Formats: sequence, C-alpha cells, structure tokens
Amino acid sequence: MIGPILNPDLIIYNATTCNSGNYQCCVKNSIVLTISSVCGNNILVGYRPIVIVIREPIVAEYQTRHTIECSIKAFPNITSVEWNITTEAGTKIFSSDENNLGKYFGSSVTSPSLDILMADFTDTGRYICTAENIFGKSSSTVVYIQMYGISLTVSSTYYTVVYGNDVELKCNITGRPDITKVTWSMQKGTGEHQINMANILKYNGSTLSEHSLTIYNVIFEDDGIYFCGAGNSYENRTSQEITLTVTSDQTLTTTTAQNPGTTSTSTTSTTIQNPETTSPTTTSTSTQNPGTTSPSTTSTTTQNPGTTSASTTSTSTQNPGTVSASTTLTTPPTTTKPEEISCQCPCSSLGIGARQDLSNYTIDELLEMLAPQLAKVEKELSVDKSNLSATINKRISAKDERKSSQSIGILGIVFIVSVILGVVIIDLMSIVEFMKPKLKKKRKN
Repeated sequence: MIGPILNPDLIIYNATTCNSGNYQCCVKNSIVLTISSVCGNNILVGYRPIVIVIREPIVAEYQTRHTIECSIKAFPNITSVEWNITTEAGTKIFSSDENNLGKYFGSSVTSPSLDILMADFTDTGRYICTAENIFGKSSSTVVYIQMYGISLTVSSTYYTVVYGNDVELKCNITGRPDITKVTWSMQKGTGEHQINMANILKYNGSTLSEHSLTIYNVIFEDDGIYFCGAGNSYENRTSQEITLTVTSDQTLTTTTAQNPGTTSTSTTSTTIQNPETTSPTTTSTSTQNPGTTSPSTTSTTTQNPGTTSASTTSTSTQNPGTVSASTTLTTPPTTTKPEEISCQCPCSSLGIGARQDLSNYTIDELLEMLAPQLAKVEKELSVDKSNLSATINKRISAKDERKSSQSIGILGIVFIVSVILGVVIIDLMSIVEFMKPKLKKKRKN
C-alpha cells in the first residue's frame, strides 16, 4: 500500500518471503522539465535464513557413511554455515573452513548438508545446523543420531607359541546396544567348530567381560585358524582370521638390528646340539652403525652328547666408516661328565633301581614284586560304602519346597485320615446300636 503524497511511506501487510527484494522510492513534479522520475537509494528488504532439517531421529550403522540433509532459504544469500555437534566427547563446531575432511564433509554455503564419513559410536549425539546472512543467524531443530552395530578388532592376526605354553588371543569388542554373546571358533583344514568353553581346564575367556581367548598348555592339535565372534540385538559380526602356530623351539633367540644407510651382505647363526644335552639359552645379537659395510659373519656352536652349556652371548659392534671382512667364530667340541639323573618314576619308590632293566622279568614276577605296593594303594583308595552319601541318602526323604507337591501331600493326608475316621465312626455307630437293647433291659430291672 502506497501512502498519499504527504506521507510517501510504503507499508507491506502480511509480508512473506515473496516480498523480499530491492525497493526504491521515486518522485516527480510538474516543475521538473524531464519525463523521468527522481529516485532514492535502493532499499533491501529480506529475512534471516530459514534452516530446515529432518525431524525424525537417524539410526546409523557402524562404519558407514551418513548424510544429515539441511536445506536453507534466505534473502539475501547466506554467507556462512556451521554445525553444532554434541556427543559424549563434548561440543564442537564444524564448518567448511576447518581442515577436518577426514571425518566430516560439507557444511558450506553451496552444500550445507553434513556428511559423516565412516561413522562410529563416538558420533552418537545431537546435531544443529546454523546459517547466517546480513540479517542475522538462524538454527535448525535438533537432529538426533544413534549409532548401532558392533566394533570388533583383534590385536594381532598371527601368534606363534611354544608347545606346552599358554597363549592369549586378544579380541576387543564394543557394541550398541550392548553385546549379548561372545564366541570363538577354530578352523582346521576344511572343517570349522566352535570352541567348547565348558572345558575350563583348557580354555578361559570368551565372556561379556573378557572377550579374549586363553588357551592353556598348548598342543600341536591347537594349531589352526581362529575367529572371534560377537552379537547383539542389531547384528552378528565375526573377526578376521587369527592364525595360531605351535612350535617346539624353546631356547634359540636371534635378533639382528641394523641402522639406516648400512649394508650387511650376509649373517648366519647356527646352533647344533646333540641328544641328552641341556643348553638353557643362546642369544646372538649383531648391531651395525650407519655408513658401514659388513660382508659376512658366521657364528657356529657345537656341543657333544652328555654336556651342559650355560647361557652364551655373542655381540658384534662396528663403528661408522669401517669395513669388516669375513669373520668366523667356532667353539670346539667339549666333553664333560654328565650329571647323574635323579629318576622319580614309581620303580624307584618300590626299591627297584631307577635304571634297572625290567625287561627280563615275567608278568608274574613283576606282579609279585609289586604286590606290597599294590596292596598298600588298594587299602588307601578303598572306602566304607556305608559312609557314602549315596547310601545315606537312600534312607532319607528329600524335602520338596514346591507348593504343588505340598498341596498333593496335604490332600493325601486328608484322604487317608477321612477313610480311617469313616471306618471308626461306622464301628462306633454299630456298637451304639448293639448296646441300646442291653441298656434298656438294665433300666427296666
């Protein structure tokens, strides 16, 4: 509505976004000898941004990409966009000006929506989109994101363990909602079976509080490929392959460390040990500094039967700028008197020499020799059957706390008592009828 000449103001009633734009006030009169009007400065009429996002909560799957759509209407155009993100870690502001493309993408004037790349559980929270132009800032309603799924990682995919030792296969699990089961399975050849966690002497772990699997006293049959599995009400997930290799090598450890810029042509370490010998530990370490060249180093140790070799350490150090030719270190064979072995087998406790050859005895002779010990063992292992719980419990009624059992018992007692009382009452009535005539005669007399 345009006012009169004395009040040239322009009033816009029930203004909408359609009324935004540039306005000019132009006038003319009869004195000015021109056809065109005289106009004032441009007047910009606009509004603050209107920010629209999805209202329903977003259910996002773990380790997938998710986009929070944001549409903005404004006049004049917006000058900046930012996202207010509130999670368990706290509150942060993200805009396209920030160098955070490894996690988020978008939040710009041309693309205000927010892309979450490889969402994880830390992205659960509240998200608000805010836009700004020359008339001010406006924010959207809150968008809630809830992450669901299972995060399942293993510390290592390859384990090597010595026969007879224990090993722990580590597995870390996080779930939204909380995980409800943890399983371990083993694949050997073409077959796969689930680990029997009821065998507590062999296995430990695989619980909601302890996800890893511990194998006690590893044997060669434990060699194979293992999988860690987890599940919740949303999904089930299995880990990558975990290879377990069982070896019998218990003593030899070889470590070679070489610094950058060095050249080492060849290094060989060999240990030979004959049967019935004991060699606790042999360690060979070679360290070379930068700028050095060591063509070849060979270390050989030989040990004869019946000898004992304590811990042996060989260390070679070379300074920068030096050249070392081939070096050979050899320990000649030595012979020492073997220690007397103390046999703890049952034969020694029977008075028969620990190393006595029993192959020349017959079965009857051996039984005769072992008779005293067998009798002693039989006496120690025998028990009185009358003291066994099974024998005692045969003569004791077990108490039953169930209401149904108690009700049946009470009903049985009432029935038995009623039968007995019925018989007694009938007999009493018969006695009364029998005694009535006799009582009448006595009264007459």
